[in-house]
Amino acid sequence: MQAANSGELRVGTLAEVFEAQDVLRRIVWLLIALPAGLLLVTLAVANRHEVRLSLDPFRPEAPVLSLALPFYAYLIAAMLVGVVLGGTAMWLSQGRWRRSARVQGRAGPAAGKPLRP
Repeated sequence: MQAANSGELRVGTLAEVFEAQDVLRRIVWLLIALPAGLLLVTLAVANRHEVRLSLDPFRPEAPVLSLALPFYAYLIAAMLVGVVLGGTAMWLSQGRWRRSARVQGRAGPAAGKPLRP
């Protein structure tokens, strides 16, 4: 507190910075995950009726291949597929940075080169 009285800016330790980031990350996670979870539960309760997904375009009245599930199952499956595809796309697009970090790591910290994509 002595630094605050003298008008100087107090710089926290690295552990304090990481702890503050962790608390902020948890708060943001709760602000996003809690409403999203409530929305999913509400959609699941409101859409419990079965829906038939017909994969036979030639005989829709008597399909050879069809799937009957509650509507919320299709919604959740679509969201999961989107998360997996989005994560895969991000992972693939960041490959050059991971490769650069590997090369930088092999060169050792004494090399002193900045990371380049």
